[in-house]
Parts: sequence; C-alpha cells; structure tokens
Amino acid sequence: MNDQDEAKQAEQAKQALSDFFPSPGVPVPSVNPADLSKMWDFLEQIQVSHPGKSVSIGISALQGVCDDANIVWYRLSMLELIQMMNKHGVINVPWLTDGKPSQAVFSALAVVSMTGIGQGTPQGRLPLDLDELSNLIAKASNNG
Repeated sequence: MNDQDEAKQAEQAKQALSDFFPSPGVPVPSVNPADLSKMWDFLEQIQVSHPGKSVSIGISALQGVCDDANIVWYRLSMLELIQMMNKHGVINVPWLTDGKPSQAVFSALAVVSMTGIGQGTPQGRLPLDLDELSNLIAKASNNG
C-alpha cells in the first residue's frame, strides 16, 4: 500500500467514525431502553472475556447488537462518564450503583434530553442535564 492509499484509507476511517458519533450540539434521538441493556450486556461480556485488558471493538460489531447502535452506544458512554465522575467525587449521583444499571436508569437514559459533543474537543459540561436524568429515574422507579 502506498502513502496515498494509506492516507485515503485513514481519511475514510476518520469519516466513518465521525458519521458514527452524533453531531456536536445536535439533539440525540431517544432509543429503546432494552437496546441500552443489550448493548451494556454486550460490552460487559467483552470486558469479562478479556479481564484487565483494553479491547478495541469495531463499529460493525456494535451495529450487530441493535438498531441505532451509534446512538445507543453514545448514550451509554455518557452514563459511563457519569459513573467515572461519581467514582472520583466530581459529582454525587445516589441512583448510581456498581454493576449493571437498574431498568429505571436505562428507561431514563433512553429519553433524557442530550446533545452530541465534538470528538477530541474539551467539554465544560455534560451534554445532558443530570437533574432531568435524576428526575426521570425517580419517575421510572416509582412506575416500575
């Protein structure tokens, strides 16, 4: 493969990744809570199968889990970011526990207002309102 082919392939990969992520500032569509749970289980199984290792997952593998895999993955990645911030004391979210989130968390995460963020762009805030998410979780918990 020559340098020109490598550059073209790198640009195509970059574009595919860019197409996978929601556009910065654009509202992220709602998803099915069951798809969030399926994607969580899929990603958890990969971690269990490769303990202590970092593993790359191809976009096509995620797309095999559910419809709208990019949106489902993006919403889950925001939950993982909240988990990390909670673990390190940056925020305090009492509804967050170790292990798989509750159905109420998945139900709320599926519909909470959220926007896309730019790749590699430092963010001053989360692309969602934690108070709204907490309220939706409380409502889902009371209805469940």
